[in-house]
Amino acid sequence: MAYIELTSSRSGKRFLANVNKADRFLDEKGDKPNENCYISGLTNNGGFYIIETYKEVCDLLYGAGVVIMTKKGVYE
Repeated sequence: MAYIELTSSRSGKRFLANVNKADRFLDEKGDKPNENCYISGLTNNGGFYIIETYKEVCDLLYGAGVVIMTKKGVYE
């Protein structure tokens, strides 16, 4: 089981996300300046924005040993 540390865009509080429970990380900015990436699957109510960027999330996942496949091959 692997966890990554993320930051809620609403409260600014840090939390640990179980990468096995996350459904999707979307490279999508919200309406507010600190809404840099959207995550779904951790809650019953859809998803929420986080402060970390999509690239930062990919780096965290890669560091946690998650294999990330892209159109160009394995994420590095």
